[in-house]
Amino acid sequence: MSAAITRRGVLGTLALTAFVMSIGYAQPADGPMVIHRSIWDWSRADIAWYEGKPPEKREGNPNKLAGWAEFDVEVPLTGWWELYCCGGVPEWDKTYYVDGRQIYFGPAQPEDIVEKRPEIYKVLNLPLTAGMHTLQIRRTGFPGTLPEWFELRAAKGNPAACITAEAIGPDIVRAGAGVKLQVTGGCPARATRYEFVAENVVTGEGAPAGEVSFPASSKFLTKTVVIPTPQEGCFRLRVQEKGQPLKPGDFLFHQFVVVDTRQPASPPNPLSWQERGDTGNTGGTTATPALTRTLVAEVDCVTQTPLREKDGATRIVEAPFGKYRESSGKGTRRSWACDGFSYAIDIPDTDGPCMLEVDYPDDDRRTMGFWVNDQADPLIMRNSAPVTGGVETGDRYRCSQTMQTHQAVFWPNGEHLIVAVMNLNYSMRAAAARIRVYKVEEPFPAGPPNRPDGRRLGYYYEESGRWLFHFGATDNSSLWQNMLTMDRWARFSRYTGANLLYPTINMYQGHHAPSQVLEGYFIKQFDMLRLNALIAEKYGMKYLPEFGLSGQSWFDSRVMKKGMPAGEAWTLRDKDGKAGWYNALHPFVQEKYISILGETADRLGDCPSFLGVSSRLMCSWQWMGYNALPGMNWGYDDWTVSEFTRATGIKVPGDPQDEQRFRRRFEFLTGPQLAAWRKWRC
Repeated sequence: MSAAITRRGVLGTLALTAFVMSIGYAQPADGPMVIHRSIWDWSRADIAWYEGKPPEKREGNPNKLAGWAEFDVEVPLTGWWELYCCGGVPEWDKTYYVDGRQIYFGPAQPEDIVEKRPEIYKVLNLPLTAGMHTLQIRRTGFPGTLPEWFELRAAKGNPAACITAEAIGPDIVRAGAGVKLQVTGGCPARATRYEFVAENVVTGEGAPAGEVSFPASSKFLTKTVVIPTPQEGCFRLRVQEKGQPLKPGDFLFHQFVVVDTRQPASPPNPLSWQERGDTGNTGGTTATPALTRTLVAEVDCVTQTPLREKDGATRIVEAPFGKYRESSGKGTRRSWACDGFSYAIDIPDTDGPCMLEVDYPDDDRRTMGFWVNDQADPLIMRNSAPVTGGVETGDRYRCSQTMQTHQAVFWPNGEHLIVAVMNLNYSMRAAAARIRVYKVEEPFPAGPPNRPDGRRLGYYYEESGRWLFHFGATDNSSLWQNMLTMDRWARFSRYTGANLLYPTINMYQGHHAPSQVLEGYFIKQFDMLRLNALIAEKYGMKYLPEFGLSGQSWFDSRVMKKGMPAGEAWTLRDKDGKAGWYNALHPFVQEKYISILGETADRLGDCPSFLGVSSRLMCSWQWMGYNALPGMNWGYDDWTVSEFTRATGIKVPGDPQDEQRFRRRFEFLTGPQLAAWRKWRC
C-alpha cells in the first residue's frame, strides 16, 4: 500500500526529493519559443463520448465526454516551460500528467486567466529536460470537457516562470506542525528570493511565512521549506519576488488549513448524563445542558394571518389544551403532500446561531416539517434552507393530548426568514400554535462526558458533504466554508452529548478527498477527511467516515472492467446466470477495495480521532458488491464455484459450457450441500 499523495501530486522525475539537486540545461535563445498542440492532435486517447461517438467536426474544445488525451512532445531545450491551455471550462478540475506522473489536480485559478474570450489560462511551470516527454490532460468525471489546445511557452528567465512547489505531506495540519514544501527554482537570468505571506482568507490579514532563495543558475535547484502554522485558520499563501506577486499557477501551492487541536475551553459540566438534571431555559432534558439565548421574534399562529397558505385555506382548531392553526390536508405533491402555511420573520443579524421553537399539538397522526428559508441565496435553495427538522406524532407514538415544543439550532445567512409549517403525508394536516426564534450565545456548553461502557454516539449523514447544508455554508466549494461548517457541526454535536463524527464521505460518485485510485469519481482537491478528523480531535471526539461505493461509469468500465470479458471473473452471477455485482470473494475486488480504504488509512494514520471506516451495506440501492455477498441466490458463476470445489473437494455439477449450469449448481448447493456451501461462503 503506497501512501496517498497530496493534492499537488508528485513532481517525480521533474524534481527529486533530495534537499538540493541539480540538472544542467541550456537557456532558450532570444525570441518566443512555443510548442502548440491542438487537443485533437493527441498521440493517444481514451475517451467515452456521451453520445457514443466523437463529433464530426474535430475543432474547438471537446465536450460531452469522459477521458483523457496524451501527447508526445519533443522539448528542444532543457529549461523552464509554462503550460497554458485554452477553453475547457477553466474552473473545472482536471488532472495533468508529465511522463506518467501526476503533476497537478485541480482547477485553474481566476488570477491565472490571461484572456477572457477565448479563455486562455496558465496551469503551471514545468522544469523539463531536452528530449521527448509525454503530457496527459484528463477529466473523467461529469460533466466532461477538455481544453481546445495547450501550449508550452519557454520561460526566458522570468522569475515567476522559474519556480514551482508541492507539499510534502499534508496541507491540512495541526497548529505548530508546519506545512513542508518542496520548492524547485533556478532562474538563469539572476538570483531570486521568493518571500511568503500567509493570508487569512476570512480576515485578509497576512503574516510573514518565510522565504527561499536561489542563486542565478542554469540548473534546477530543489529546496525544502517549512511554512509556520502557529494559529488556526484557512490561509492563502501569497508569494512575491522583488515586490512582484506571483500567481497561483506560478508557484502552484497556494492554500492550506491549520486546526488547533488543543481542545478549547468550554463551560464546565462535571455531572454525568445520569446525574445532571438541568433543564435551563430551553425546556431541555437531562441529555443536554442549558443554552443562553435571547428571544428575537415570536409568532402567534392562531391570531396572526400566515404569509402564505399552500393547497387550500388553513383552519383554527380549539383543543382542550389550547388553540392551534392547521393546514388544509389537501396537498397532492407526489410522495410528500406539502400543504402548509408560512410566516415572515425578521432577525436582527446573522452573527451566530439561532434556535427555532415551534409549539405543536400532539393529538393526531401527523408528519410535519418546520422549515426555515433565510432567502440569502434564491438561486441555490439548499444554501438558504438550513435543516431544522420536524416531528412524527400518533400511530406508533402515543398522543399525549398536550402542546409539545420542537427545537432546532441553525445558522442563518439572511436576516429575513420564512418559517414554513409543512404537511409531509397524504390526508394529514400540519399544525402549530406558536413559533419563536432565539439568538443563541456561544460557546456551546459541553454535553455529558463519555459513557463508561465506551459506546459512541454520533450524527450520521447519508450523503457526503451534508455538514455544509446543515450548518450554514454560503459556498459549497470553499475550503474555508467546509472548515467553518465542520467546526459548527462538532461544537453542536458535543453540546448534545455526541462523541463521534460519522459522515458519509464516499457515495453517489462523490469522494471528499483526492484519490489516486478512484478514477472518474468526483474527488476533491483538498482532503476533507483529514479536516474532519482534525476537527474531531480538537473537540475530543472520534471520527468514523463511511464508504458507500455506489458505482461510477468510468471507474466501473475502465478500472473494474465491468461488462467486459476481462471483468467476467469477478462478476457474480445468480441461479439463472444473470450478471450482477462484483464478487467480494475475488482477490481483484478485495485488492481494489483495500486500496480505496487504504488511502484513507494512510492519510489519517497520525490522527488519534480516526476510529476506522464504516463500510455501507445495502445490498440493493446503489450497491456494487465490494463488501458482502448479496444472498444465497447469488454466487453460481464459474470462478466462485471452482474456488468452492478447490477449497472443499466437493465437485459441483454444471460444466462451464452448459447453459443450464447456474441452475444446476444452485439446486445442488442449496440442496444436499447446503451446509458446506453456507459454511464456505461465511
